[in-house]
Amino acid sequence: MNLRSIFIPEEAVGGLEIRDTALRLALLEPEKKTSAFHASVLVEEPIEAGIIVSGLVADRAAFVRALQRLVKRAPRPVRYVIVSLPTDVVYTKIFTFPGALEKTRVNETMRLSLGYQLPFKQEDIYVDWEIITAPNSTQYEVALGAILKSSADAYISALESAKLSPVAIEYHTLSLARVVPPINEPQLIQLAYDSGVSLSIIQNGFPRFVRTIPKEYMKTGNETQNLTSFYEVESGIIPTQIKIGSLQLTGNFSLRTKEVGKGGDWLVVLGAAMRGIVPRAEDVILSLMPMGTEQAYAYQRAIAFGSFTVNLIIGLCLFFLVAYGTVWSVMVTVQQNANTEYSRGSTLPVPTDSAALETRAKNTNELLVASANILKQFPQWSILLDTIKTRFSSGILISEISAPSPESMIVINGIAQSRPLLNEYRGLFESSADFINVKMPVTNIDKKENIPFTLSFQLKDPQFIYLHP
Repeated sequence: MNLRSIFIPEEAVGGLEIRDTALRLALLEPEKKTSAFHASVLVEEPIEAGIIVSGLVADRAAFVRALQRLVKRAPRPVRYVIVSLPTDVVYTKIFTFPGALEKTRVNETMRLSLGYQLPFKQEDIYVDWEIITAPNSTQYEVALGAILKSSADAYISALESAKLSPVAIEYHTLSLARVVPPINEPQLIQLAYDSGVSLSIIQNGFPRFVRTIPKEYMKTGNETQNLTSFYEVESGIIPTQIKIGSLQLTGNFSLRTKEVGKGGDWLVVLGAAMRGIVPRAEDVILSLMPMGTEQAYAYQRAIAFGSFTVNLIIGLCLFFLVAYGTVWSVMVTVQQNANTEYSRGSTLPVPTDSAALETRAKNTNELLVASANILKQFPQWSILLDTIKTRFSSGILISEISAPSPESMIVINGIAQSRPLLNEYRGLFESSADFINVKMPVTNIDKKENIPFTLSFQLKDPQFIYLHP
């Protein structure tokens, strides 16, 4: 019994582009008769100057209002999004390792390098990396990204206020790289902002070099040439300058020409939306959030499921309260009528068919008893849910409850905010007189926050959730 999958189905993930002049939202969905994808949502909301400054949220209230207007423009609801932020708020770097090194050692080396390879304190940033070349006898290439927690948290908080759930956070150039033809030759592309220009060199479908230049320095006209010369010295290849307006969306998409937009305005948000159609379990792309994309998606769905469960329990309580009141009122009326009829009948002569009436009443009573016995054979799962609810902790999010039968093992999956809260939650079940065989495998020992867990137990008395006389 997977309650979450029944009541909270999988939802599509869209792309959200945030820049200093506009917000854009896109959602790609499969065509019914072909294998192509089409944009079921493609909307834009211009924003005033001063709301987003140099890639950072400067006016939170105005930013939330703009997000809310953007969501209202969408022809269908969108909850989950891949967020693409201005490139200048993200620190990026490419690392190279020998191809003979094992993949696990590459990740270990990256973790050890964070303390002295980044221009920030490790506790102040969200950081992630991605292996961007297949392991071979030559080398590994690993792309690293980092963002200040204060910057990312400001965006996440505003998005949640606008009823949007971020699944992953990336940057404009990374989103744009998905629409650039994945060729071996490097391509130099400019992204213009009010505050300046982001120059990016993309090769084999990934940004190899990113630099954001203030607008006043671009007036000299030498920065583009300087970057071209630098990359030529570093790699021995001269990058080709590409105008963003000339780019075409790559992949199997049935987008109309007007959807691409004048000057390639929609390419970044469509690139983010392309990531949204990747299955969550397969999305290992760089993401600058407190948790990975699959875990973030599961976390947001767990919140939705928890809210649904609370509302369901409240609704059921109100329903049974009204039902009880109605039945009580009917029973009082029936009793009053019965007393009246009894008083009236006691003054009347005994009818000749009284024996037949008595037999019918006896048969009716036997049917009622049989119906009550049948109801007692069905488990009342609401009793189990109420029992689990009494062990609720504000630091525990339950994402799934699996209970095939009252006699079998019951499994709870969820996410704990911290290890002490998780231990405390397990103790509530171990000390309960209602449960036995409580088990919680020790996993993710290195995680101190947002710890996924699985808790299993059995009912000490399975008859506990059946109706009793």
